[in-house]
Amino acid sequence: MDNMKPTPEQILSALNKLIKENKTELKAEKVELGLADDLNKELNKIEGFLKDYINQFKSVKNAVNAIKEAEGKNDNGFKLHIKGEAIRKKYAQASKDLGIKPETNGDYQELQDNLSQLNTLNGKLLKEIDKI
Repeated sequence: MDNMKPTPEQILSALNKLIKENKTELKAEKVELGLADDLNKELNKIEGFLKDYINQFKSVKNAVNAIKEAEGKNDNGFKLHIKGEAIRKKYAQASKDLGIKPETNGDYQELQDNLSQLNTLNGKLLKEIDKI
């Protein structure tokens, strides 16, 4: 009994068992490597996206700051327009009372042109801000 050698069937059975175990290990390693590749690819995509997204965020933040600044300038422009228009009307009335055409004064004409431009720009800016 000590010299019992395995039968060919026993040897084949043992070899098949070893081959199956080895294949299972290789499959597990292959799946693990495939997942690692997927993970790495996704990581690269996300890193690239984040780089662009961070730059986009900075642009949006700068745009918001520019809009806030523009709103402040618009408020100041509105106040300047009201004050300038009141002075223009007083000057025009005083000139007429004296029998002088207010348009003969170059500053008056320039003020009138600037008030018109200021009013137009204030309106355009508000329309652009409303689009947001």
